[in-house]
Amino acid sequence: MLAEAEAKLASQMENLNAKRTLLQEVTDKLQTLNDEFAESSGILVYLGPFTIDYRNELIYQWNNSCKSISIPFNDKFKFVDIIGDPVEIRNWMIYGLPSDNYSIENGIIVKYNNRWPLMIDPQGQANKWIKNMEKLNKLIVIKLTDLNQYIKKIQQAIELGTPVLVENILDYLDSTLEPILLKNIYKQSEIEDKILQVLSSSEGNILEDETAIKILSSSKLLSEDIQLKQKITAKTTIEIDNARNDYKRVSRHSAILFFCIADLINIDPMYQYSLSWFINLYIMTIDNNNEKSEYNNLPEPFDKILNNNLLKIIVLRCIRPDKLVSAVKIFIKENMGQYFIEPPAFDLESSFNDSNNKTPLLFILSPGSDPMARLVKFAETKGILRENFLTISLGQGQGPLACNLINKAIKNGQWVVIQNCHLAESWMKQLDSICDEIIIHENIHDKFRMWLTSYPSKVFPVSILQNGIKMINEPPKGLKQNLLYSYLSDPLSDVKFFNGCKKKVFQWRALLFSLCFFHAVAQERRKFGPLGWNIPYEFNESDLRISILQLQIFINEYEQVPIDALLYLTGECNYGGRITDDKDRRLLNALLKKFYNIENIKDPTKIILLLDIIFRQVKKDYFIPENADYEGILSYINNLPSNQKPQVYGLHDNADITKDNNESMQLLAGVLLTQTQIITSGNEDNIETIVTNLTSEILFKIPEQFNIEAVSEIYPVNYKNSMNTVLKQELIRFNNLIKLIKDSLTNLEKAIKGQIVISTVLEQIFTSISIGKVPIIWSTKSYPSLKPLGSYINDLLNRINFFQDWIDNNVPNVYWISGFFFTQSFLTGILQNYARHYKIPIDLLGFEFKISDFFETTIKPPHLSVFIRGLFLEGARWNEQIKKLDESKFKLMFDVLPIILVKPGIKANFKPSLSYHCPVYKTSARRGELTTTGHSSNFIMFITIPSDIDESHWIIRGVASLTQLDD
Repeated sequence: MLAEAEAKLASQMENLNAKRTLLQEVTDKLQTLNDEFAESSGILVYLGPFTIDYRNELIYQWNNSCKSISIPFNDKFKFVDIIGDPVEIRNWMIYGLPSDNYSIENGIIVKYNNRWPLMIDPQGQANKWIKNMEKLNKLIVIKLTDLNQYIKKIQQAIELGTPVLVENILDYLDSTLEPILLKNIYKQSEIEDKILQVLSSSEGNILEDETAIKILSSSKLLSEDIQLKQKITAKTTIEIDNARNDYKRVSRHSAILFFCIADLINIDPMYQYSLSWFINLYIMTIDNNNEKSEYNNLPEPFDKILNNNLLKIIVLRCIRPDKLVSAVKIFIKENMGQYFIEPPAFDLESSFNDSNNKTPLLFILSPGSDPMARLVKFAETKGILRENFLTISLGQGQGPLACNLINKAIKNGQWVVIQNCHLAESWMKQLDSICDEIIIHENIHDKFRMWLTSYPSKVFPVSILQNGIKMINEPPKGLKQNLLYSYLSDPLSDVKFFNGCKKKVFQWRALLFSLCFFHAVAQERRKFGPLGWNIPYEFNESDLRISILQLQIFINEYEQVPIDALLYLTGECNYGGRITDDKDRRLLNALLKKFYNIENIKDPTKIILLLDIIFRQVKKDYFIPENADYEGILSYINNLPSNQKPQVYGLHDNADITKDNNESMQLLAGVLLTQTQIITSGNEDNIETIVTNLTSEILFKIPEQFNIEAVSEIYPVNYKNSMNTVLKQELIRFNNLIKLIKDSLTNLEKAIKGQIVISTVLEQIFTSISIGKVPIIWSTKSYPSLKPLGSYINDLLNRINFFQDWIDNNVPNVYWISGFFFTQSFLTGILQNYARHYKIPIDLLGFEFKISDFFETTIKPPHLSVFIRGLFLEGARWNEQIKKLDESKFKLMFDVLPIILVKPGIKANFKPSLSYHCPVYKTSARRGELTTTGHSSNFIMFITIPSDIDESHWIIRGVASLTQLDD
């Protein structure tokens, strides 16, 4: 008995110690409970929208604040442990909620917050979780694009108490939702009585109830058993987490790949991919690859790469930026393989095999490509008859017709092609609904397919981009590939058509080859940017096809080939119909005349040296063999060099350097777009400090606005001196720009300090300054400029100083034409002074130009004439020895023109001279838009530059003058 009592006493003492330890833990917990509840409430109310890093930073600041005012707090505080229910959280994970701590916190915020949650869910994880969790509660899923139904569905849900999920909300919500979102909802029926029942059934002394004691004892044993299982579960959880940690390196690498892909949307809105797509691709890649041995040789340490190839690229970026893209390709090839630098071949069969009847297939169009001809042929190979191949091109009023075609195709198992989706932005919402609500049903015909074509568009439905099959069919690159594509495509691939000119075989084949060569040159000039075309036109195979058909008709029906008619139809109608810039039209006609030339067919007994005729450059690689048949021409094309010099396209060798520089800048700009923020090391100033310093420096440099009233007193309005008015107008424009810059930077400083709320505009300014770009909002009040931020500010200061010098020292002897905000007003002022002095209508006047021998002068110009400076030549140079336009020197992209005398006069009295009418642009982009003043936002005027070479040579060279460079 004594031993039994001692055993019981020892057991009770052990339990008492355990209770004492538990009591101490509870006591400690109670001391920090207020702080934990306060922090939990703060997280619920305030921290929902923030990222995990910023959320943790705020919690850390809260703890420091509590410490500073001696409020007890828990260093190991976990929001999930305070409010979360482990069983419920486990169920959430089963329903699809990610298992990371951030997602669990967001789930708790969604449940316990008394406001409706707005979930930013680009990968559809929250969408999946809500649908699975609320499935048994008859969740109603609606889209705001369904304007006719969603209000009724919400009303029904309010009456029945069923949950509602609103998907794909836009930037603006319908005002009818406001009472619901604000919970301004009142129940109109009577409030039901609430019955509270308290049952108490305690009889006698519970301590003397042996049955109760047995129950309590068994409960104690059950409690101990549960505690033991909890310890085992906790230990198992730790083991699982440790095993999971072995895969962290793989998951981290996969996450980097996915977020790199996700950031491509910043480069092009059509580059959108969902997380589910990435996971399926990941799983499919593992399934399709053979198992490797468990142990493999480790790759070379990345430190070695960093100290060699990567470092070389960084240095090369500084000294030869034009070679950056080539160096990056070599780097990728050496570290990843040749496969990753070669674009994959366009494979319709593979894309079709990846699709099903519920997956739309999307062609992302690019300039010069049209997939329709290939798609029609592919449909034939799949047994789709022409009557089962439905097509419609979207435009105004075509939406309902497209809906009918889709419904018809779904029912009958046909293929439907919806072309040019980018032209029907207002119909995109309905297309989204069709893909999400109609095509997903199980009663879709197995043979049904929906094909879409669209240029990149910001309003294209995201769900289709993320889950559809995307294809890009780019036109062939290179002269050789372009020529091959032309001869291997319809109609030239038809031998009967190719041999369709029996009487004039040589004329037909010579002009046909010239036309295909012209088409290839027109296509390839796009890659040279503004040197090739001011606007990159979308010349495609349909333009070539109609021109070929017309060529054959004219050759067969006329004894003499009507070159002029062919020039007009091809240059003005077929290709010229796409031209919107008159300088590009001038170039197109000059280029076409070199190909559609009577010299090409005048003497069939001689070998045609094509480049000798076109660009005065004899190259043995480029000629048309006499009477070459189809196979002979294909053989000739296949023997052409793979890479051509710019001379083949009529450009100077420097054009390659310009092209490579542009490609490098595009590469770097694309990389910057994928960077959400600049990450600096801990010892360096953070990005906010950098932006603050730059902002302060710019504000310090920018002077105060011009005093317009004081200037008006010095330079009053004068009928015979329009320059006073020009000066005042320029100062007003600069004042508007100065005010905008100062106001925006001042507000940005306040926002960084937390004095005002940061807006979307201020956030864009912050991002632009951090990467050295001119903020977009400044461009609304600024002159055109492609300079980076630092160069732009310096240029602005130079312009301000120019006008300040004008104000202080009277009219300058030489006008810096680059400094004017609106250059056309300055030129019009010169003509007005001349017209008012001689009383001549201004529309009869023009300018004569004389390039001087000096770059600076103190000599005053002739009466009513002006000296101008600040022009740069691109594509050619001014030869000071012969005083004429000449070819550029190698690697010298621009040449500074000397001071030019601008002399107004009556256009009818101007004597014609051998010269080049050189267009003058404000920036190297050349492309401009028509402004409200009726002038181009970029083109200024033509100046005449003496030349002893035919003007068409310089037109094809792309020679132009610029008022400012890009650096």
